[in-house]
Amino acid sequence: VDQDISDRKKMEKALRHHRKYLSDLVQERTEELETANAALRAEIKERGRVEKALQESRHQYQQLLALARAGIYEYDMVRQRLTTVNEYMCTYTGYERGELMALNSLQLMTPNSQKKFIERQRRLALGEEVSDAVVYEVVRKDGQRIWGLLSTALVVEDNQPLKASSLPTTSPNG
Repeated sequence: VDQDISDRKKMEKALRHHRKYLSDLVQERTEELETANAALRAEIKERGRVEKALQESRHQYQQLLALARAGIYEYDMVRQRLTTVNEYMCTYTGYERGELMALNSLQLMTPNSQKKFIERQRRLALGEEVSDAVVYEVVRKDGQRIWGLLSTALVVEDNQPLKASSLPTTSPNG
């Protein structure tokens, strides 16, 4: 009987020890989770702030496009398509927005300007420096030819140009 009582006391002591160990472990893990949860809440709050700022920036950009008294467009250099054009750009070329967006940019240029454009694209693809401004002769929808000076800002990733944002201005004779 004494042996049973002694064994039982040892087991109770071991059980108390394990309970304390588990309680400490639960407490430690709870603190870790609370810390991680607080960090996630802070990240979510920061992401919300950044998303709001991005929305405001997009809204301002859309207003700039709509109100600008100059043609503004963005060109996807991978797909070789216009991705954004403002109303003034439509007026400049004589095309409706949908028509303009469906065209390959080469269709807007004379043969000599097409060659210049292709050479410029080749040089960009090779990572060579090119001027931010270039003159092209543009063919409007009505067939009228006009010279345009394009001031361009490139978006480059991994040394490859992906997108160009341009502001064309017209010139009577290039």
